[in-house]
Amino acid sequence: MKNLKTILLVIVTLLILGFLFSRINFTEIRGAFSKSNKAFLLFIHLLPFFITGLLALRWMAVLKLFGHKSSFKKTIHVYLASVPVSRIAPANFGDYIKAYYMRDDIAPSKSAGGVLLEQFLDIFALLVLVIFGSLFSKNYFFFLISLTVLLLMAVFLFLLLKMEVRFLKKWQDKIDNFFSAFKKFFRDKNAFCILAFTFLAWLVMLIYVKGLFFAFGFNIPFGVILAFQPIVTLISLIPVTFSGIGAREAVMIYFYSAFAPASSILAVALIYSFFAAILFPAICLPFAYKMFRKSKGTKSL
Repeated sequence: MKNLKTILLVIVTLLILGFLFSRINFTEIRGAFSKSNKAFLLFIHLLPFFITGLLALRWMAVLKLFGHKSSFKKTIHVYLASVPVSRIAPANFGDYIKAYYMRDDIAPSKSAGGVLLEQFLDIFALLVLVIFGSLFSKNYFFFLISLTVLLLMAVFLFLLLKMEVRFLKKWQDKIDNFFSAFKKFFRDKNAFCILAFTFLAWLVMLIYVKGLFFAFGFNIPFGVILAFQPIVTLISLIPVTFSGIGAREAVMIYFYSAFAPASSILAVALIYSFFAAILFPAICLPFAYKMFRKSKGTKSL
């Protein structure tokens, strides 16, 4: 069943990319690449590594909610080891492998709840950025949609913190462990650091996208990037294509068509997707292999 889902995701991805390439002249795309500033393009790819450091610091702060102190070196190794699985799994569900890697230090049910908290805060931050971007671009449709989703998230949190599931008493301890990160988050002074790392990481991501466009000769205002890119990211998280490839390209062409030619937008989106979904996970494979060997050795003991 999982293999069938993966095959379907790949098929949909190829269909969308095939449609885009049929509508945009390949010579124009190649021309956009050849005219790009290669040195700046290489330089701007330092930012995703900086984002990785910020997310590792956030994971350290999340673990502190449970009273667990981890070194930055160990934490970033765990984070990098999770990247290959995370990017393959739909909607980054592979992030939960971090709980498996940390199982000797903290109960997986707790750390998995910490991963859920991270994902919840990522969506929260993106929606807040969409709201600010919508006000800037005067696109009140996305403003209302984002505000509605934020209100639904607030209702979910209220129910989560106040209600008990009585008919699941025998699993109550595990459920409490899983959602304890949320309860601790609202009572812990460390919450500000977690939020700060979350927003900072996404803001750097927006700067990265602006830098990609700049490398292709388009100085798109940061307000425009703020208005559109968080929406692009949210849509690419919907598990309809492999790692968001195809969906990301199509939506970016739709939003940025007034600011750059479709061929250049597609070139920017393809570089983004290639680095995020293929190159960066490949760079992280040695960390994943080392962590897997270490986890397997611990299990055998």
